Amino acid sequence: MDRIGQIVQINPSQKGTAIVQMRRHTACATCGACQIGEENLDLQIEAINQASALIGDWVIVELGHQSVIKAAFIAYTIPLIVLVLSILAGLWIFTPLFNKDLAELLAFGLGVLLTGISYIVIRQFDQRFQREGKFQSIITSKVDEPTSNDEMKEDLQ
Repeated sequence: MDRIGQIVQINPSQKGTAIVQMRRHTACATCGACQIGEENLDLQIEAINQASALIGDWVIVELGHQSVIKAAFIAYTIPLIVLVLSILAGLWIFTPLFNKDLAELLAFGLGVLLTGISYIVIRQFDQRFQREGKFQSIITSKVDEPTSNDEMKEDLQ
């Protein structure tokens, strides 16, 4: 997945990385989960600066399609699986011990608790992945400044 963005900061604490400002993908814009009621669609990400771009330069930022799919799977599918399996396990464990209503409530609570723990574990792995450079965006080249939003297509061909 290649996107166009502008360098807004060179990150001195992490040699070879820069902060790039770009527009959110159109799919993100319609979701609204992280921009509740806001119209600002700018997004800032940290990327490895292989192009030696400077502040103000327009660049192409690349994140492989496989990395995007793996990251989405980790962030969304794993917690969903944990939620469903922990509720089912909770029902299996609590139904013989308590009445049906209480068993369902405890199973739901167990599901929420283990899903929360799964997010904490994913966050720990995320920090490890960042240190290892996995799922890291890469600034591959400099480009001319786009003259319109039409030139800032979400996926470059």
